Amino acid sequence: EGNAPGCHRYTSDVRLIEGADRVEITTTIDKRAVRKKEGVHIAFPFSVSEAVIHYDVAGAIVLPETDQLAGSCKNFFSVQSWIDVSNAKCGVTLATPDAPLVEIGGITAEQPWKTVVTPSPVIYSYVMNNYWHTNYKADQEGVLVLHYVLMPHGRYKPEDAARFGRECREPLIVVPA
Repeated sequence: EGNAPGCHRYTSDVRLIEGADRVEITTTIDKRAVRKKEGVHIAFPFSVSEAVIHYDVAGAIVLPETDQLAGSCKNFFSVQSWIDVSNAKCGVTLATPDAPLVEIGGITAEQPWKTVVTPSPVIYSYVMNNYWHTNYKADQEGVLVLHYVLMPHGRYKPEDAARFGRECREPLIVVPA
């Protein structure tokens, strides 16, 4: 539990299951109504040297610097299920089933349009904001529960990342029949 600006309460529960190759994180934010500009971001500062970033979107695996059109916005990225930070030896895949917007290397949503992203092992889950003038309520209050799942791994294997992301996005639900 901790204090977070603009929140009544903030908690993160970390769950490790013996024999499982993952770390499950459930973050609960009890958000206050704030009309002043603010954004909610959750940092994942991975320690991976010479990081290469891959993520999935629209059924494809993307490298942010090479697989987007020239001039594309690089301030934030929409991921379908996962983002992976790895090098030639090891890495970690982050599944984001409840928060599909991420920033790479820094919080840049309010900065000028970026057309280049520097590879970085630091990923920010971009949860919400009230930066822009809108035709709907400008504050976002109430309880929000977000799930994240981390899978450390050796060499990056796209098929493993894709399977992991899908498992986290569409978990098996067992019911009696």
